Amino acid sequence: MPLPNAESTRRHDVLFHSDGTWLLDNVTQFLGTALNARNSAVVLATEAHRDGLLLRLHAHGINISAPIEKGRYFALDAAESLSAVMVNDTPDPVRVFEASVVSLQQRQEP
Repeated sequence: MPLPNAESTRRHDVLFHSDGTWLLDNVTQFLGTALNARNSAVVLATEAHRDGLLLRLHAHGINISAPIEKGRYFALDAAESLSAVMVNDTPDPVRVFEASVVSLQQRQEP
């Protein structure tokens, strides 16, 4: 699989944090905006954070069931996802890309 080129119109955002409440507040706002605009979202988080995001999205009136059913929202386990792409304690860019593509393709299959 070829790596994405620099002219790709797609983007991703990464957020590092030390405060769980701040994280959930900001990610909920970010996801709500994206999902309301009919964009897709992929979340890599702990189970507690994934559960917290779902609760907050529901509390903000976001119908998360529809994006999940339509393949526009994916919530993956951070530790499991990272362990699949690490080489010598460092994320391998090729493995990250391949794991992302495979994961998205599997979720889009009927």
